Amino acid sequence: MKLKELSDGMTEDLKLMVKSSEEKQTVKQSPYVIAEMTDGDSVAQIKFWGIDKSFFDERFSVGCVMNVPVNCKTYKDTLTYSACNGYGLLHEEEYDIHDFLILPPVDPEDIY
Repeated sequence: MKLKELSDGMTEDLKLMVKSSEEKQTVKQSPYVIAEMTDGDSVAQIKFWGIDKSFFDERFSVGCVMNVPVNCKTYKDTLTYSACNGYGLLHEEEYDIHDFLILPPVDPEDIY
């Protein structure tokens, strides 16, 4: 399953690559992380509630691939994505890195 296939109320385990992360705070000043992540086709901002950026960055660096149970909800007429418990780093043998790379539409050898 891919990010673009999620709809309101769905929760699915997805393999996602971390592109960036930033820390935010709730109205009650609790930290959370918004990570920009890709499934190779789409990019989305996934919220990781109750953790701070240093906790996230120590475990999940930019470019790493994670298994993330993602919950999709509609908030103010927009789909939002939140990570559920059970997310973790995947080992290299559990995914194909080429699934997450943006490649040119033409084989580079054909250009020359």
